Amino acid sequence: MSTAIPSTAWADAFEDAHKQATSSHTVLLQGYAVHLSGDLGPLEVEEGQARALVTPRHEEPCQAAIHVRALSEAEEHTVTGALAASRHRNAVLGGQLPATLLQPEATGEVALGPAPEQISFTCACRQAPCQHTAALGHALAQHLRTHPTAWFTLRGLPPSRLAAQLSRSDYSPTSAPAPAPASTAPVKETPAVPARAYLNAHHAFQAQPAPAPSTPAATGSEPVQPLLHDHRLAPPPQGTDLEQLRHLAAEGARQAAALLADGTALESDPVADAVRRTTALAPGQRTDDTAYRLGLEPPVLRRLLSAYGHGGAPAVHTALHPQPAPPGALGAAVKAIAALRPSSRTPLATHGNQITDTALGIALRYGPDARWYPFGASEQDWECLAPPADNPATAYRAALAARRSRARTSWA
Repeated sequence: MSTAIPSTAWADAFEDAHKQATSSHTVLLQGYAVHLSGDLGPLEVEEGQARALVTPRHEEPCQAAIHVRALSEAEEHTVTGALAASRHRNAVLGGQLPATLLQPEATGEVALGPAPEQISFTCACRQAPCQHTAALGHALAQHLRTHPTAWFTLRGLPPSRLAAQLSRSDYSPTSAPAPAPASTAPVKETPAVPARAYLNAHHAFQAQPAPAPSTPAATGSEPVQPLLHDHRLAPPPQGTDLEQLRHLAAEGARQAAALLADGTALESDPVADAVRRTTALAPGQRTDDTAYRLGLEPPVLRRLLSAYGHGGAPAVHTALHPQPAPPGALGAAVKAIAALRPSSRTPLATHGNQITDTALGIALRYGPDARWYPFGASEQDWECLAPPADNPATAYRAALAARRSRARTSWA
């Protein structure tokens, strides 16, 4: 009997809300580096908050906390009543949190999912949001990928209390407190945009989508050129140079065109985005200082650049984020690989989304694009060796070939 994999939609929604609430790309990258280094103590998830002791390298430990607005008593009754009458009742009782419940209409018109305006931060360093709260946010997102119902606890409705209420056969949403009478005074509608000093453009677009403006036809015979390509434009006095600005503008236009054309998801992973931009630099410009500015160790950045060269952003995501594979995928892949290995060798090891051949120091990882990525053990971590493949046997052969090629090079 297969075990259902928890939906990662809640973790993805929290991660997006956490990025908007933090509102600093640099702080998010610094926090991610702290998270990767394992400098967090045990994660404590309580009603309304998550806490952990964060100890970045060569720094004093700080107690960081992420606070989430709890449901009111009326909202709790409404959500519980909607779940009691929902087809997802048994799934919630079983510790699952279907992605459908992110829609307010599935929870009695109560927005249960993560939103940036519901999230706030405190930290002993007194500079929150900071690298400590950012590291805590990344750890909490990872926790929600395997324990999505922890979000109920953060909203002030622990799964134990929710299960007790859903298990009552006589529970009725009509037992909820009566809402306060609506005011007859006219209400002025305001945009539902978080009150932040900074908001990513694509987040603002997703919060308040509007029809794309029509493009006026060119009046002359010459094609319309972007302002940044005007040869009369003087270079910026400091900061980002003109060529980098052109590159950023072209990349923004590419993603916007893809979004408007077919709804292609925007690339919002800060580390994958930073790695992609670093690949645009000349090899001589990819210095150790570049890695430190991104909040990464130089060897880590080099491995991620290599992964991006083999498989783009999905390869970077696979190198950084362990994720569960679909039921049966690992077993089927092990059978496909077994035919390529002598029976006398050490058995293959499986964990999470990875199949490891410890005898040869190679592994296959199941990526977010449902492809298999070949990895090899390096001195400090696993490194992507070759492009991904749909067939695990093909990926395994690629890993073997890459290992042999490196061995020949080292002996030459």
